[in-house]
Formats: sequence, structure tokens, C-alpha cells
Amino acid sequence: MSISVEDMSKRVASRVDSNLVGIDPLTIMTLVTTVLLPLISCFTQNDEPDPDQVAAAVKERFERNPRGLRRRTARKISQVSARDGKKLTGEQAGILADAVIQEAMATPPATVAAFVAAHS
Repeated sequence: MSISVEDMSKRVASRVDSNLVGIDPLTIMTLVTTVLLPLISCFTQNDEPDPDQVAAAVKERFERNPRGLRRRTARKISQVSARDGKKLTGEQAGILADAVIQEAMATPPATVAAFVAAHS
């Protein structure tokens, strides 16, 4: 079952404490919506082009080097956000990266595969 970018963005945004980030919930959801597709592209082009294997690749990378995955994800979030005129601090990008990674880890692999296949 595939879910929409908006639904996935809501799920990721719900993991972020807007007070901690200093950004209102609607802006968080907009930022997440903006970065999800480029993040998918990053993982499918560079790591695992098979949508069925993306969830496993993210989990394997998380288990092997969680700080590296966080840095890479935060960097992509910062880049995409800056292109869209939203300057994030390293801390803000890191918090959003944590939320994206947590959602990827908590989402069933079949749902991740369907989401990636539908949006890559």
C-alpha cells in the first residue's frame, strides 16, 4: 500500500517537537514535503535502486553508522531547504533528519517500498 507524500510528511512532522526546532508545525510539514522526494532520489540513485531494498539499506546504514546517516540526511535537508529559501541551522536540520530516519525505521518495509516506487 502506497502512501502520499503529504501523508508521509505528516507522519515525519509529527515526530518533531516544533518548540525544540523553533519552527511552527505547518512549516515543518512543508519542509519535510520539500525534502522527501530529493531524499528518496539520493537513496535510490546512490545506494539501492530497487525500491524493495531501500528500507533494508537505510536500516543497514543506520545500524552500521547512525551518525553518518544522520549527517548525510541532515546535509540533504539543508541543501534542499536552502534551495527553497529556508535557511536551517545544523541543529534544526539534524532534528528533521532524526524524524525522517525514525519514520523510515518504523514504517513497514513494504510501505517504504511502495512509497519509493510511487515517487522515484
